[in-house]
Amino acid sequence: MTHLSGLTLAASTLLCVCSAALTAPDDRVSINTRTDTRTDTQIRSRAAAAAAAPSFARSRTRNPEPRLVHFDPDTGRSLLNYPPHRGANFLHMTLDIVIPDMNTPTFDAIETLDLAPIGWEMDELTLDAKLLIISGVNCPGHDAKFTHDGQHLTISFSPPLAVDTTARVIIAYTLNDPPEGLIWTPESPSWPGRAAQLHTQGEAQSNSYWFACHDFPNVRLTTDLIVDVPQGYLVSSNGRLAERRKAIAANNTCGGVGPREVFHWAQDDKAGGDHVNYLVTLVVGKFDVVDVGTRTLPMPVYVPPGRGTDVRGTYGRTAKMIDTFADRFGTPYPWAKYTQILAWNFGGGMENTSATTLYDTALLEPAALEDHDLEDLLSHELAHQWFGDLITCNSWEHLWLNEGFAEYAMALWYQSTTPPRGGQAAYEALMLHNFDTLVASDTPEAPITPAMVSKAYDDPNDTFERAANPYPKGAAILHMLRQRLGDDVFFKGLRTYVNRFKHKTVETIDFRQTMEEASGENLEQFFYQWCYRPGVPTLEVKTQWLANEKQLRIDVTQTQNIDADNPAFAFTLPVWIADRIGQHSETRLIEVNTTHLTTTLPLDQEPGIIALDPSLAVLAGMKVTQAEPLWLAQLAHAPTYAARVHAARALGSAVTPIAAHALYALANDASATPSLRIEALHALQAGGNSNELEALSRVITAPADVAAGAIESLAACVAALDTPQARPANARAASLLAAAAKGSHSLRIREAAVAGLGKLKATDQLPLIIAAAHSESQSDEIRLAALGAIADMGVPEGLPVALSLTKPGVLPGTRAIAIETVAKLAAADREGAFTALAALVNDREERPRHAAMNALVTLNDSRGEAVLESLSSNARGESDRQHAMKCLRDLRAARANPPSATAQ
Repeated sequence: MTHLSGLTLAASTLLCVCSAALTAPDDRVSINTRTDTRTDTQIRSRAAAAAAAPSFARSRTRNPEPRLVHFDPDTGRSLLNYPPHRGANFLHMTLDIVIPDMNTPTFDAIETLDLAPIGWEMDELTLDAKLLIISGVNCPGHDAKFTHDGQHLTISFSPPLAVDTTARVIIAYTLNDPPEGLIWTPESPSWPGRAAQLHTQGEAQSNSYWFACHDFPNVRLTTDLIVDVPQGYLVSSNGRLAERRKAIAANNTCGGVGPREVFHWAQDDKAGGDHVNYLVTLVVGKFDVVDVGTRTLPMPVYVPPGRGTDVRGTYGRTAKMIDTFADRFGTPYPWAKYTQILAWNFGGGMENTSATTLYDTALLEPAALEDHDLEDLLSHELAHQWFGDLITCNSWEHLWLNEGFAEYAMALWYQSTTPPRGGQAAYEALMLHNFDTLVASDTPEAPITPAMVSKAYDDPNDTFERAANPYPKGAAILHMLRQRLGDDVFFKGLRTYVNRFKHKTVETIDFRQTMEEASGENLEQFFYQWCYRPGVPTLEVKTQWLANEKQLRIDVTQTQNIDADNPAFAFTLPVWIADRIGQHSETRLIEVNTTHLTTTLPLDQEPGIIALDPSLAVLAGMKVTQAEPLWLAQLAHAPTYAARVHAARALGSAVTPIAAHALYALANDASATPSLRIEALHALQAGGNSNELEALSRVITAPADVAAGAIESLAACVAALDTPQARPANARAASLLAAAAKGSHSLRIREAAVAGLGKLKATDQLPLIIAAAHSESQSDEIRLAALGAIADMGVPEGLPVALSLTKPGVLPGTRAIAIETVAKLAAADREGAFTALAALVNDREERPRHAAMNALVTLNDSRGEAVLESLSSNARGESDRQHAMKCLRDLRAARANPPSATAQ
């Protein structure tokens, strides 16, 4: 599933926050790896998508105090999570479901499970069955008795089920509006004309809210879903459509009114074979359906009624993506069809087997296609059909084998396409973004901070949110492995892995051993260091030319926390050395495994370019100190996109006229890669070059991402000055942004301009921003930018605007951001804000519900404790309970250590 961890969720925060400029003595400058840099169109579109669907990030309020999650010091008990026993081979499941009325969130079902005990005869079977109303259990040939505690269904067999002999268990139950797992959206006056709909979301362990199962990814089985619905509704599920028919009279006794249809979806051997329980999907609704597939592989896209003509603009390259991945992974697309379906009140993308669910606005309007695409999201979810579905992590600690691989596959897709949105620069931009994210978040703090691969977590969903996040870190590890082994060996190993473990569940050691076999290298230290321990290195590197000795001296110091639990990292650091125009070059390798290392490299002549790690072979934050002429030459002639970005960032710290001139020229160079131009803009921002940014904001009109980047950087730069002398610059910038917000045809530019006015606190433009908050746009991007601007301004007039957007009838992601904004503006009416937020914690939609819990922490009102206590005790769903508990911990910690007198 796409969660976009590490990306901010509000459109107002799309602007990269650059690190403070660093000036080094003796005409030398330093480079700092910065965080959250939007370096390409597709990266920016991911943030926009996250704003439209904030649950991508599964954002939760983190406990501000470090807390051991693997050990209970009071009892001495280990808190590590191990996969549950399977007990039996689960062979097949059939669900017969009858939905009487799509506006009444309940259905009746008969579940049939075929299984074969392993090892010993089975006298008792326990299944996860959360809140299901079980009415009967039967096992032909056996007396079957059952108990159900609301969470687990336990079935006793007499005589016991024999080993390796198939038995059939039949369970009759009723579903009644579950809090998660199956999300029902009835018709509502808040959304006139929108048909009722339901969708499921099984990851991590939520499908047991709508059918009984072994709700953990260490079992695979085939499935059939036979679903009886009112005529006019379509049913989507995994696999092939085995049958679609009118319901016979005998079936039409379910209490529904009018004619009915039955859809039979089979995820069987004909459809590609088995999968795991969390990937079972069901979507029922009314859609336009457009097939973007080929003669041999259907690729239907289900979109809201009336939007069918827009499908090809967004989804038209799906077949090409499939061909690209089949070639890279060495295995054809494994399933009978590939469905992509947009669901109301769904946040993100979920890679259910052969049937990906996407958020409801993941369909670009014709105007939005000018400067947007969703190919990052679409390629990520598609790649999961191999990594996550065909091969599935055996437990959540190994989640990176799903998510890291899908994130890396997204980069492979962009690498395979053409500039300006694709190509090698786009690939490197994504890798650099992953590196930046991890340098900011993944600190070496064992044993408090869990590693990426770790059994230490409170809840399975926590593994999606680790500081050592499996999305960017998994992708970064695969990139580093590719750099280490070379393309031929890396992809040979990858293809072997896919073919060897398809239709199996896997652990990290399976991938490691496969790559060792392909390469002949011992990769144990590599995998231990990057997978099984937290943190990444941060390096201070200094270069010095020793003219008399004709040697280049390089000093490397690891500055991160280093102790017995967090030893120095071991890696090979490449150094690309060339003349000033980059023609005569060589690469030297430095082996680093200590806190500090000094090495000298004999050279025939003084180097004109010294590019440290130009291809991102080492996941590290680097501060490199060297003379400005070296950076200028690297900016112009470095061999890789990443090396040129490193130079741009260093020159942004230089704060010299020469550096500013070089960056200005690059930002204004229409022939340069758009993402590199945006990096130059960010560097100018870091250096406080407001005059240059103002000039660029006036002359750059296309592409939209670069023009928007100029606006974002100008607003942030001028806002950071914040002195009486800067007021004329602020006024000019506000005037320029207001004109862009009102007059640009580009959604991307208007969004950046509205958000920028908030950064500038241009209160005279408040009417424009309030109007933007009430305007319609693709995925609510303009509205989200306006909410961010209102929050940045902190004006009391913004509170009623934000409150109005917290109500049903607004996109759930926008409601969540509006709720966050209410908390930030609560000083204008703390009582009204608290009342509204306390009511929203029981909202029907999850994203507003969880955002309201987070907002109670921000509000820091003592009454919030009682609200959160009640939720943590009485929540029907585990996700709500866990979220309420975390927020309660955070609120108590905040109140115990109030940052200011504003706390009540």
